[in-house]
Amino acid sequence: MRDHKHIREWAERCARGLRTVSSLLCPLIAIAFVPTASATVAAQDTIKLDPLGGPGGNYFEQICRPGRVLVGVQGWGGVWIDSVQAVCAKFDINGVSDAQSEGRVFGGAGGEHPISAKCSNGQVVGYAEVSSTNDSSFVGSISLKCLNSSRNVADATVMRGTGRTDQDLGGDGFHGFRGDQQCPPSTVAVGILGRAGKFVDAFGLICSVRPMPLQPGTANLLGREVSFESVNFPERYIRHRNSLGFIEPISDSLAKQDATFKIVPGLAGKCFSFESHNYPNQFLRHQGSRLKLAALANDQLFQQDATFCITTGLASSEGASFESVNYPAHYLRHRNFELWLDRFEDSEQFRKDGTFQIRPPAAANSAARAFGKIKLPNTRPRETPSSPAPGPTPPFITANPETVVISPRRDQGTTTLIWDAGPDHPSAQVWVKINDADESFIVEQSKGSRGFMVDPGNTYLFILTDAGQRLATVTVTVKQ
Repeated sequence: MRDHKHIREWAERCARGLRTVSSLLCPLIAIAFVPTASATVAAQDTIKLDPLGGPGGNYFEQICRPGRVLVGVQGWGGVWIDSVQAVCAKFDINGVSDAQSEGRVFGGAGGEHPISAKCSNGQVVGYAEVSSTNDSSFVGSISLKCLNSSRNVADATVMRGTGRTDQDLGGDGFHGFRGDQQCPPSTVAVGILGRAGKFVDAFGLICSVRPMPLQPGTANLLGREVSFESVNFPERYIRHRNSLGFIEPISDSLAKQDATFKIVPGLAGKCFSFESHNYPNQFLRHQGSRLKLAALANDQLFQQDATFCITTGLASSEGASFESVNYPAHYLRHRNFELWLDRFEDSEQFRKDGTFQIRPPAAANSAARAFGKIKLPNTRPRETPSSPAPGPTPPFITANPETVVISPRRDQGTTTLIWDAGPDHPSAQVWVKINDADESFIVEQSKGSRGFMVDPGNTYLFILTDAGQRLATVTVTVKQ
């Protein structure tokens, strides 16, 4: 399987016309690579960024076990990094714990001393910077940037060999490769990938959506009644009115009752659901992207639509944000004082609109009711929603970011593509046109996501197509 992935990667490189592949090898690789069910691109809940480094070595990847995230790497080093292994930790609403090495050690058996790069307690990997040693194609250093519970870079840690890298030489004195990549917004690293033989030739991250841990003490809110105040419109609270969600001032008794909710175990079997104070057994749910108050229904779709993971606030570590359990990276936010479920946007406005303070219950006569686990009715397999799902409507292709800014000391940057051609185009393909060059093939896949390396000064037109028909496009510009 590992050899098959290696062939597949080189087949894609040939199709994309990368200079790192000999033109003599491409015909042989094309014959060797026959797509099968086992050769599909990664599962939809992960984003595999292109590994940074030289062309040699065999492809490898290691994803942390379910419920765990990447918090570091370790291995052995001499002049170069001889080997690398993932370090993963348990990751849940209470934080990060139980860090330990996981999976195989990739690379050779040499090395003069053990080396490692690990995040501080409570932090997870979100960025990677990779550099070769001077005048070589082997990895000489791996620098990881770690995110705190607010998804901000809090720390950096590096493991490296003894050879000189761009950090030592810099500028025109360095002759080798160097690059950086970051997990897209609302995702963190959950594994590693790359190429290795006797030494580590290339390294990259595997990312996935993960709610950040709760702020301290939030888990103790389970079973209690609370109210949610907007951070950018103080004294406006989440409330239901005519069965719809709004943020409004709560000056009268009815409004205070409408703005009080009980935090209960998530109806979908994880995270949390919000039960109305004055309409018991009715819950906040999203439907057609709008937040509504609806009675508990005997179906799995309702239970998922009414379940949210409480994360540290997008705009402030002192606030909280609410991420949909069945539409990852979609958050409850207000727009024109109405409550909506929208896909995350990396903007100050979105972060503020999607952050709330958890306050004591607004209802004057409210007291925390006795905690009792909700009895769910029998569930059945999820049916097709009768209302449109949040997010873009297929066919679409997006890039994040659309404007890539590369620091002066870096040669390349990364943008993350997400696309969905819809059920009518199962054989859709993604192509790229760089400046005025001919279009180059990237992948044949109806729906997916992947990182793509970009160079300074270029303009990239990514095209989602099927049988010669353009379904959608997105343009990425690169600056330095």
